[in-house]
Amino acid sequence: MRIKGKKQLERKLRNMSDVAKHQATQEVLYSAAAVVHGQAVNLCPVRDGDLKISLDFEVHSDYAEVGTPVEYAPFVELGTARMSAQPYLRPALDEQASQIQRLAGDIYMKHLRGV
Repeated sequence: MRIKGKKQLERKLRNMSDVAKHQATQEVLYSAAAVVHGQAVNLCPVRDGDLKISLDFEVHSDYAEVGTPVEYAPFVELGTARMSAQPYLRPALDEQASQIQRLAGDIYMKHLRGV
C-alpha cells in the first residue's frame, strides 16, 4: 500500500494530541469490533441458541475482543477429535479486514482534520 503525502501524514500524526489519538483509536476499535461482531453472528453455525445470542464485543484502551463466554465455543471454532471445526470468529475478522482498514483510515482522517 502506498500513501501519498506520507511525510506530511506522519507529521500530522506526531502533532496530534494524546487525547485526540486516544479518541480516534477508541472509535476505530469500537467500529472494528462492531463490524466483526456482526459478521460473526451471521457466520455462527447455529441458527438459534446460546452460542449465537451470547456473542458480544468489548473495547479496551488499546484492543478489542469479540467472543462469547459459552464454554463450548472454542470446540465449535477449532473442532475436536470427534467434530470438525466450524469457524465463525476468525473468518469474521478475515472477511471484514478490508472494511476495517477503510474505517480506520476514515476515522483517523476525520480526527486529523482537526489538527
